[in-house]
Amino acid sequence: MSRHALAHFCSERHNKCPESKYRRPAKCTKMNRNLIASTFPKTSHKSLAPLAKNDRNSNDPFDKEGQSIWVEKGKVRVRIPVRNILYVKAEHVYCRLFFPNDQRVLKRISLDRLTSELPSGKFLRVHRSYLVNVDYVEHFNASKILIGKTVIPIGRTWRKEAVSRLRQLIQ
Repeated sequence: MSRHALAHFCSERHNKCPESKYRRPAKCTKMNRNLIASTFPKTSHKSLAPLAKNDRNSNDPFDKEGQSIWVEKGKVRVRIPVRNILYVKAEHVYCRLFFPNDQRVLKRISLDRLTSELPSGKFLRVHRSYLVNVDYVEHFNASKILIGKTVIPIGRTWRKEAVSRLRQLIQ
């Protein structure tokens, strides 16, 4: 294979060169675009910008008043107001925070710690895996809560407290 044909093959494939054990250098623009796309998948830090505040100088994941939370997206840290969280779903040692406009963020924190850090008047634990913002509850009964199009189950352990608190909010 000639040098020209080899260079063409490498530029077409963006893969390992057949006559070399090394990958192509970082000059390849398609490879760089793929690297950037894998670093910031569907939502980037720019999509979280409308939810964020301007000050970004804290090491604590929560601010002093419990009004906002720090979220990392790639290497970027963004402060998001707590009032924008619709609900939280626990996934083992992570919590997935759900926001309006189908935005979601995964944060490494336990649901118990997150429950204790968030304002108790706004958030209610309704299930082993769910924490809901009571401001966004549209409909509820003894076994389910509806937030947007999402149905969230109410666990037996939290049923009595959750239903009584939601009824108090209605009155």
